[in-house]
Amino acid sequence: MYSVRHRCKSASFWRRERISYCTIRTLSTSESILTREFIYGALYAKNCGYFAREGRDVLRSLDHEIDFENLWGESEYRAKIDQEYRVQSEAWMTPVEIFAPFYSHALAKYILRLPDVNSENLRIFEAGGGSGINALHILNYIQVSSDEVNVHLSGVIYIWL
Repeated sequence: MYSVRHRCKSASFWRRERISYCTIRTLSTSESILTREFIYGALYAKNCGYFAREGRDVLRSLDHEIDFENLWGESEYRAKIDQEYRVQSEAWMTPVEIFAPFYSHALAKYILRLPDVNSENLRIFEAGGGSGINALHILNYIQVSSDEVNVHLSGVIYIWL
């Protein structure tokens, strides 16, 4: 098994010493760091991690649904997405936000077709850094389209460190 290592102080070092990830560039390169530790620091370091910076919204939802029926093809779709990203260039959207509610409805249809789904065992978890909109759309679809399935929303877990 291979592992990629970057030459800088380890993640445990900067956690222990309370050194922000921003100072990594100035530290000695005598110690290696695993790629996963490097990525973790780049994303979640307190002062300068991608997700941890004050005033930065990296995830966003559309204020309105995209009217896919009136788009004339891929080029018009791409132009619409480009227009949405120009509103807030740092933020990005997941397929759940872009294709809402259709993406979640497709997942709900798949869930309802599973052979072992019944009113007692369907529990939905949503994990991630988003807003929980996927679970909401799935629950709404199941509520409208299935009388026999009673859904228990066990939790929406937000991953923000």
